[in-house]
Amino acid sequence: MTERDLSDYSMLDLFRMEVDNQAAQLEDGLQRLRATGAGAAELEQVMRAAHSIKGAARMVGVELATRLAHAMEDLVVAVQRGETGLDEAALETLERGLARLRTFAARNDEELARGRDEDEAAVADLEAACTALRDRPPEDVTSATRGRGETSATTPEPPTREAPGRALRISSGRLERLTWLAGEALVEVRALGRHLEGEWRRHEEETQLLHALDQALAELRLAAPEHAQRLRPLKSRLENYLRGRRRRRERLEQIERRLTPVVERLHRAVMDTRMRPFADIAEALPPLVKELAARLGKETELVLEGKETRIDRDILERLATPLKHLIQNALDHGLEPPEERVGAGKPPVGRITVASRHRNGRLEITVTDDGRGIDRAALRERALARRLVAPEVAARLAEDDWFEFLFMPGFSTRDEVTELSGRGVGLDVVRDMVHGLGGELTVHSEPGRGTRFTLALPLTLAVMRVLLVELDGAPYALPMVRVERLLKVPTASIDNQGRPTVTLEEGDVPVLDGEQVLELPARAHDEAEAHLVLLREGRRRVALRVGRWLGTREIALQTLDQGLGKIPHVFAAGQLDDGTPLLVLDVDDLLRSVEHAGPLPEGGGLRVLVADDSLTVRNLLRQILTGAGYQVDLAEDGVDAWSALHTRTYDLLLTDVDMPHMDGIELVRRLRGDPRLRRLPVVILSYKGGEQDRRRGLEAGADYYLAKSEFDGERLLQAVGDLIGEARPA
Repeated sequence: MTERDLSDYSMLDLFRMEVDNQAAQLEDGLQRLRATGAGAAELEQVMRAAHSIKGAARMVGVELATRLAHAMEDLVVAVQRGETGLDEAALETLERGLARLRTFAARNDEELARGRDEDEAAVADLEAACTALRDRPPEDVTSATRGRGETSATTPEPPTREAPGRALRISSGRLERLTWLAGEALVEVRALGRHLEGEWRRHEEETQLLHALDQALAELRLAAPEHAQRLRPLKSRLENYLRGRRRRRERLEQIERRLTPVVERLHRAVMDTRMRPFADIAEALPPLVKELAARLGKETELVLEGKETRIDRDILERLATPLKHLIQNALDHGLEPPEERVGAGKPPVGRITVASRHRNGRLEITVTDDGRGIDRAALRERALARRLVAPEVAARLAEDDWFEFLFMPGFSTRDEVTELSGRGVGLDVVRDMVHGLGGELTVHSEPGRGTRFTLALPLTLAVMRVLLVELDGAPYALPMVRVERLLKVPTASIDNQGRPTVTLEEGDVPVLDGEQVLELPARAHDEAEAHLVLLREGRRRVALRVGRWLGTREIALQTLDQGLGKIPHVFAAGQLDDGTPLLVLDVDDLLRSVEHAGPLPEGGGLRVLVADDSLTVRNLLRQILTGAGYQVDLAEDGVDAWSALHTRTYDLLLTDVDMPHMDGIELVRRLRGDPRLRRLPVVILSYKGGEQDRRRGLEAGADYYLAKSEFDGERLLQAVGDLIGEARPA
């Protein structure tokens, strides 16, 4: 997908952004590792963050940061491979490394270039610590390091008797398994109930048939008594058989009546083990506010509401970093200094309120401040200055539409870079987290009165309330948290001149055909009325056209195998009460489909798609390619690139190898297996420069394989030029 123009930033500025962004991911992963143990997803998150920082540092020549991130990455990889464990010593070392990496983001260009003595000594110490932890013999690793929360196989715990209030530790993996099994049990018992409903309908049909047989026999006795007499034993046997079927139905119904409440209680009990009070993370916020307020010279009161609200533990753990960013944003950008507040007729002490509650079947987290509000004029000025929006488009934007720019990576209304602001890091992290959970993030601001950020999230990651719709005769699900309303409009009212739209109170809303976007068999829309689902993200809207609505219900979510990568337009999987499988659609992907559905801009030129998980590398490559006249779109990983390749036409793909969700090798293999894309030229640019790595990339189907360790802009342009020619003037 495309990414905004960051050409006004220096490469060292981009490096600082990268460190800040990835440090947030690293911190979140370490916090979750402390809470849940050495989970595969958390370890992968930490490893990827360290890997990205390493790559960015190497590309801009910050050697100390390269060495430190490399040492941290090697330690986490050793844990992933089971070569060492994740005990307190390893966690503390990684946290020390994280703190040191963050200091690099605060250095000016000169200090980054030459390094500080204190950095040299600290990095050397951390490198040695990582090496020692990575290379220690297995016998030196305690049982806790093999999977925190699980009992060691070599040191079994003695049998215990359950006592009131006794706490038991269980690994996150086992809890996920229990949750899935409880959900499956609930699905099966509900399927049994539906089966019984069908059985009783058949019983009524059998009764009617038996009655019809009695009438036929009565008529036969009058016409041919001897024949009727011979049929009487058969009728008696049929009656006995049907009475037996009724008794079996009644017995099965008794079992179902007893089993259903037991399974429902089991499911609720297992789900309750996943729930923790909001206070578990809220109580860490007052010290954070106190520290940040002191550094900024502001007086602040923090109000916490809904500390008793029960939240799914997986959601709760992911909230820590976003809440930190939102509070930092409120303190630094929202609240005024005491003297400014007094001059505006406000009390000198500002107020930040963090609230949690259950509302309309979802979890709602709000962060509100009573500060100056968001300066829409400054937003507009900065967005136009950065060429993020064309002037003619800007003229049509409503006041609150400008809030969308706050969530762009690297966007900031600050001209100066401080320890807390100016790099545009934070709100994009919040939005990524919310979208990753299938939720919605909105902002409301009044000049002079303050700002409120609202995070609307599912109550749990195990169960989601969804709207069921029919597409190509099969059921699909949409998260109810993203559904604004259902509409039935005359088919003739959909304007199909160019991009399909429908006129609503909100104005013209784009219409997306669900069957077309999922590449299902096309069908003619000959119905007089169209069934639409109005989906939202902030002020963005899309009307999804479906076959029909099938109602709402709660389903047990099943995450998709990470080995599949991110499947376009799919968020998760689930199943109906009768066991019918279905896919939960990704609303963000659907909204992006609308944004990329328009015709390509005129002016031509050769277009290159760059796929790399490093912000620094992506933008360095864009600067080189656009400087040579190529048009460039950017993708953050293989899945993002795969989706882009199916929504726009490109002349060449330039991809990294090590990327989350789908790596570059798998991306190239899929591309070569796609009839439409198999001839697209591909250049791989990777840190892996060994002969075996090169062979693997070329065998997958790449046309060129370049090593980042030998990176040279002229060599890259030569490879691109060899494959698709020099860029044509626009």
